Amino acid sequence: KQRQTALDASRGFAMEAIRAAETGRWAEAERRLRDADKVAESSPWVPYAKATFARMKNDPTEAEQSFQEALRRDPEHSESKAGLSALLAFSGKLSEAEKLMVAVQDTKDWRDLLRAGDTFYAVGKWKECVKTYSRTLDMMEQEKDAPKEQRDKTTSRVKELVDECKARLACEGFREAIQNLPPEEQ
Repeated sequence: KQRQTALDASRGFAMEAIRAAETGRWAEAERRLRDADKVAESSPWVPYAKATFARMKNDPTEAEQSFQEALRRDPEHSESKAGLSALLAFSGKLSEAEKLMVAVQDTKDWRDLLRAGDTFYAVGKWKECVKTYSRTLDMMEQEKDAPKEQRDKTTSRVKELVDECKARLACEGFREAIQNLPPEEQ
């Protein structure tokens, strides 16, 4: 129970660090990251936050290493799985990315779900895409922890992606129905 309390506190500090970094308050982000490390050494949340910082700075190598460190500390850390899978998908390692997506629905951060949706999109898993993006929108509405402009922009993008994925699903169903017809009716 003590360990879980420390991990929860570490998560809280790490998420505060990420929010600070998102708005350019890097000194505060670094302070919060140190707090996260002090409260629970070997927590996956510190390398997770470092990976998020690296992504913000367009450093995919550092991000990947930090996500992997978080997963060494906790192999079931769904937030790090989501982040790493998105990195892998966008670097063309689709099969590796897809393997990490199994437990991603357990994440409690809409940003990670968004990345998971992007991974499903990259590998052409339209049904999973719709489900994940829809849950992302629900979580965004509940949390409201990002600046309004960012939320509005992200919401608009995700809604468009949901519509596109639904259209792709409909096309797949239509194509399958045609293929199941006798050849003379195709």
